[in-house]
Amino acid sequence: MKFKSKLKDLLLEAGLPEVAVLVYTELLKKPAQTTWELVTRTGLAKTTVYRAIESLRKSRMISKDENGIRAFTLKYFVENLFRSEKKIGKLAHKLKQVAPFLRPGCETPEEMETLFNKEDIRDAYMMMSELPYGVNFDFGDFENIITSFGDLPLACRFRNNRVAHASNSAICTTWGPNTNYFATKESEKKFKNHVEMLNLDFKNRFIIFSDTSDYVFFCDATDREFPMATVVKSKPVADAQRLIFSNFSRRIGNY
Repeated sequence: MKFKSKLKDLLLEAGLPEVAVLVYTELLKKPAQTTWELVTRTGLAKTTVYRAIESLRKSRMISKDENGIRAFTLKYFVENLFRSEKKIGKLAHKLKQVAPFLRPGCETPEEMETLFNKEDIRDAYMMMSELPYGVNFDFGDFENIITSFGDLPLACRFRNNRVAHASNSAICTTWGPNTNYFATKESEKKFKNHVEMLNLDFKNRFIIFSDTSDYVFFCDATDREFPMATVVKSKPVADAQRLIFSNFSRRIGNY
């Protein structure tokens, strides 16, 4: 494919209006002294060319001053595309978290928040230790999640908060030094921990919920570029997590 034809296709795919693409590629050939010159060269209507010029100026693809109208390189346009891509990526991830709760006949959550900032995720994690409940449940890849948004001291703070009013039951799907630290006999006795292992492909995902609170904390770091956590307050969601945990507990007991 010829270069100019390829450039036009790419600019159109990037969302630039066709008339703006025509004006931009025409200016790449040669700057114009006036808007009227561009009207003559492109064969487009004058109002159409004016709108195209304004669109290209906003995208920082051309300049228009007393010296005429000139095309810039695509540097700024490409930078804007990357910024837009990141915004759309985050929006897509937020919508992905909402989507499962929008099925017909599904009760919508009382509260729901998706977090991308590491400090916000840490705060939500600690909030889960302070809710009133009798037993806290953890499920998933504690080993990797705790290092992706926090560290071992953060998990210790969670444990210290929780033990003041509740016990803990966990099913971990990975093993390592972080998990081992909380699964010792001393820790199980002193902090009322009960940790079981289950060989399940649940890497980089972790869920926290409890026996009575309807808050559920979902943490997902499978996409390292977009680690996130979602906090939901919903009895149906919490009940579903409690049922899943109970089923896995029975499965472990059968081994």
